[in-house]
Amino acid sequence: EVGYFDTDGYAYGVAVSGDYAYLADGSAGLCVIDVSDPASPTEMGSCYTGGGARGVAVSGGFAYLADYDAGLRVIDVSEPTSPMRVGYYDTDGDARGVAVSGDYAYLADGFYFEIFDCSEALHVGDSPQDAMPTEYSITKLYPNPFNPTLTVVIGLPEPAGLCIRVYNITGRQVAELVDGRRGAGYHGFVFNGSAMAGGAYFVRASIPGQLEQVRKVILIK
Repeated sequence: EVGYFDTDGYAYGVAVSGDYAYLADGSAGLCVIDVSDPASPTEMGSCYTGGGARGVAVSGGFAYLADYDAGLRVIDVSEPTSPMRVGYYDTDGDARGVAVSGDYAYLADGFYFEIFDCSEALHVGDSPQDAMPTEYSITKLYPNPFNPTLTVVIGLPEPAGLCIRVYNITGRQVAELVDGRRGAGYHGFVFNGSAMAGGAYFVRASIPGQLEQVRKVILIK
């Protein structure tokens, strides 16, 4: 091993083009990692997709994500610090792998093999719902109540040092989801409460000088 990067969740797939690695992260979606110095890989940006990314292919300035529950996602990665979704197809199966040739994406979708013409997605503007965050905030907690896993989505308009911790009702820390620098965009982090008692917990997100936010969640057992 010559270098590593601690991802937000579970790394399932990777593609490399030039100085960048494109990671399919089951919790965070697509992560763009600068690997020009293999001893010190650095996250440049990410695009939260929500489906549970499993596979990725890169061609012509676009990343094609096999996003498990959510199907196929096409993401413009021409600006590595702010990758943006420009197209998608919500498939019937569970997208696990993808390959690309020209304008076509070839998807391993669980029980199906599917071929998609992506030419329109490669020539349209950014989707409004995928605009960059305008403020530092916890943008989503789901599901809530939860059992046993909770996804915490954070919006970062610019790269920042982020810390997310979970506390029980007595104020004792029970989990740390992240403590480090992340790129601009939406990031998803997973709290697994399978070993915890049911009841109320508190998610605290902090960015020095930018964010101090606490949200209550309920674990059902």
